[in-house]
Amino acid sequence: MNQFLSYFRQHPWQRRALTFLVSLVIALVAAVTLWPVIDDHLLIRRLGDESDWLRERAVREAATQIRQSPATLRRLQRALRTT
Repeated sequence: MNQFLSYFRQHPWQRRALTFLVSLVIALVAAVTLWPVIDDHLLIRRLGDESDWLRERAVREAATQIRQSPATLRRLQRALRTT
């Protein structure tokens, strides 16, 4: 462990590269984790849009997503209860 730490003290550019890579991995994990929630939120907003065409398209998309994800169904039901 001491050799590992002393190596990074002698090579600061590699410490920065390692920090960047760790940050990148954390950001990717966060993006993959949060993407379904964001996608469902955007779908709920499209369902409430004033445009008939956009609303109809959102209904078809919601029907497809509900079959694939029970979490989407729960979020849609929660949104319908609050409005």
